[in-house]
Amino acid sequence: DDWKTDTLWNSVVCFSNVGPQVEAAGKGDLVHVTGRVRESNHGDSNEVSYRTELIADTFSILTKAEAEHS
Repeated sequence: DDWKTDTLWNSVVCFSNVGPQVEAAGKGDLVHVTGRVRESNHGDSNEVSYRTELIADTFSILTKAEAEHS
């Protein structure tokens, strides 16, 4: 079998306690987030949408992305 890489996007809710770290982060940076998981759903009996969010308690940048060359 060939190696397959999937991209996964996560919803992270950040408040002012981690604001400066979030502002310093950029696209492609490797970050570490700890916090609480919040799950919710809405809709009717025919179609229900589910949402999972991470409420950030800590946020840190582990590695900055390499700058793109034009």
